[in-house]
Amino acid sequence: MFIPGVYAVALFMMVLGMICWGSWANTQKLCKDWRFELFYWDYIWGILLISLLMGFTLGRSDAASPDSFLINLRAADGRHLLLALLGGIVFNIANILLVRQSPSRAWPWRSLSASGWRWRSARC
Repeated sequence: MFIPGVYAVALFMMVLGMICWGSWANTQKLCKDWRFELFYWDYIWGILLISLLMGFTLGRSDAASPDSFLINLRAADGRHLLLALLGGIVFNIANILLVRQSPSRAWPWRSLSASGWRWRSARC
């Protein structure tokens, strides 16, 4: 696990995480001619590979460190790793089904207003 030792590095990582948070919608808008399902699966594989790369590079891969990426993976129970994998599969299937629906049929509410957290009803 990567634990920043300097406040400026922690702040930079926080801002970088917030920028990457919107990468799904931004990259989908850039690839308008690409089929949604293919885009989604390519995006998921990219996130998985980047996560593994970050785990092995920033995750203190030396065996002497108690918070090493590989030591943490070995310490996890196989059942819990399987449950995490199944949770990711269910989440991604639900996300595909939810986002693929047209906005008028998917929800009775289109968006949640940021000011006051009021539900706005959809125009049917």
